Amino acid sequence: MEMELLGRLEAAVARLEALAAAGSRSAAASFDLADAAATDPAILAIDDLMSGSLARVSAAAGKIGGQVLEVTKIVEEAFAVQKDLLVKAKQCQKPDTMGLQEFLKPLNEVILKASALTEGRRSDYFNHLKAAADSLTALAWIAYSGKDCG
Repeated sequence: MEMELLGRLEAAVARLEALAAAGSRSAAASFDLADAAATDPAILAIDDLMSGSLARVSAAAGKIGGQVLEVTKIVEEAFAVQKDLLVKAKQCQKPDTMGLQEFLKPLNEVILKASALTEGRRSDYFNHLKAAADSLTALAWIAYSGKDCG
């Protein structure tokens, strides 16, 4: 509940800062795009996922601590990056191949950070770390451009 309120507050502050900084018609147009993205079903769904299931996982990891908490924070970061990418995808056109690589770079960096936790000497939580790191590649679905897609 607190995470959801914090996320909403941060979004509202970001919108207000964008309006105050620009003060022009173009800022109002970008505000409308951000506002439209915030009401999009895909954005609302990932918000629900992050404030529900992911928040419960984070709470449990907080009780365990150590490497489990560390990898859970990386998973949270990956979902936050995924949300940012969804918002950006709603606001722009499909990039070319090089543009797509640049678009996905923040997500790739988080996935690499999670994978780095599984390297080296195996810890008692290796299986948990490996499962979390490997599962983050599923977030790359945003790059799918197969038949009848976008």
